[in-house]
Amino acid sequence: MRKALTAILAIIIISVSVCAQTKEAETARRRWWISMSLASVFDTNITHDEQQISSFGLVPSLGFHFRDNPETPSFEADYEVGLHRYTIPTSSIASVIT
Repeated sequence: MRKALTAILAIIIISVSVCAQTKEAETARRRWWISMSLASVFDTNITHDEQQISSFGLVPSLGFHFRDNPETPSFEADYEVGLHRYTIPTSSIASVIT
């Protein structure tokens, strides 16, 4: 439990620093840029079944952003992709299978 709390705290600190860096970079107008983020998720019913199984997950994502003119854009395109990964306790899986 202590390791999980330490990991969650580290993720929050990293997310805040990445967010601050992104806002600073946005003030300098650019035509294209890349962004990365890391989010933590807690799902109380990961299997979407009657038997609720809690799960913790991480979602790292990568984004690409483009605008045709840095000062007065008439066209902007954004694309982001994320990888969702969740943990499920092995004891919970065994009870679902049986």
